[in-house]
Amino acid sequence: MFDIKIIGGSIVDGDGVEAYEANIAIKDGIIVEVGDCTGDAANTIDAGGAIVTPGFIDLHTHYDGQISWDEEMKPSINHGVTTIVMGNCGVGFAPCRKTDHEKLIKLMEGVEDIPGTALAEGLTWDWESFPQYMDALDAIPNTLDFLAMVPHDPLRVFVMGDRAVFNEQATKADIKAMHDLTSEALAAGAVGFSTGRSDAHRSADGEWTPTSEAHPDELAGIAKAFNGFDYGVLHAVNDFDQERPGDQFEQEFDILETYFRAAPGHKASMTWMQRDLVPDHWKKIMKRAEDLQKDGVDLRLQAAPRGIGLFLGLQSTFHPLMAFPSYIEIADLSFEERVARLSDPILKEKMLSETPIKLAGTGTSVPPMTDIMIAMTEQIAGKMFKLSPDGSGKVDYEQGYVSSAAAEAERKGVSVWSVLYDWMLEDDGKMLIYFRSIIIRI
Repeated sequence: MFDIKIIGGSIVDGDGVEAYEANIAIKDGIIVEVGDCTGDAANTIDAGGAIVTPGFIDLHTHYDGQISWDEEMKPSINHGVTTIVMGNCGVGFAPCRKTDHEKLIKLMEGVEDIPGTALAEGLTWDWESFPQYMDALDAIPNTLDFLAMVPHDPLRVFVMGDRAVFNEQATKADIKAMHDLTSEALAAGAVGFSTGRSDAHRSADGEWTPTSEAHPDELAGIAKAFNGFDYGVLHAVNDFDQERPGDQFEQEFDILETYFRAAPGHKASMTWMQRDLVPDHWKKIMKRAEDLQKDGVDLRLQAAPRGIGLFLGLQSTFHPLMAFPSYIEIADLSFEERVARLSDPILKEKMLSETPIKLAGTGTSVPPMTDIMIAMTEQIAGKMFKLSPDGSGKVDYEQGYVSSAAAEAERKGVSVWSVLYDWMLEDDGKMLIYFRSIIIRI
């Protein structure tokens, strides 16, 4: 007698073989047979016409706040995900003192564009240490399994307080404290540790993330906390100072290598991306990773299943018109008022005759990458598309050049800016433009 039998489904088991039809029998939470599965079951599920697969693991998420109030963790659950990994990029909410709640909310808001108001209202904050955070999550219902990494930014703030800014180096005592807290978290079940070194990551106040320029000694000191444990992954995200003068790639990768080597025998993981500004960096990352693997460092590269991009529009945080002086004059109006004003062809002509100004700088959450992207709009318009090209609401992430803003401008004999301007006003100003900004070619 089986507990559950899934019959008639098309099985894709992840081993690379072609899909095949079979039944699946489950007893005591374990798959005990794949095949005919003759015999009765307490519950039979007819999967005819459906695909039956193992659960998907979402390796890179930022549910660190949402998990405390949303047991389903949408939208991952809608895509067949059964396990999520959070704490990526070095941002999160534990450990955290009561005095630093707002600081960490602003950090997550700026880095991941998660509304601070939602975090402020939803976070329960019934924890201070990382083990207490995990206990708090265990105490509430969770539809998905989850793995939590210790994020570097809150750890640094917890230990260093107001000194935890990007240009302040940690003392030996600070590093020892971060090492011990990481060890404590690993003992409590943390799956790893993550750090972020991206110039594009800023707090909502425009400040660099606390760990963006952490010294190699700090990273290595924390990584040594893994020694003695037979589990634990070191994670990093790095854009290799691409927004700063000169090529800092080798220097930055040397820092990561010091970090990864400090915990021999443990796996390491880092994001693997190609950007327009540095189109060959992905090859350099692959070469350095392969060299480390040959030397016994188990470094794995994370590549997204589709191009990572931005949604641009009048209701979004960023859009192509935001740096034009005429737009800045109406930026504080309501959405409806902005749409009405932008619909005036006289304003369009005036705005598109202007030169965009720089928006990034001290006191603003706008990252330098935004200024670079706006300055390069005509060059990158071949990667800008209507998110729903036919207006049906059906999203298409894999459009070709022919659907791009650049191609549309060529067909109409107008500027790219004119096309983007008109696109954003479609659907009563709610049209989203998908900018496929980061991609891996293999």
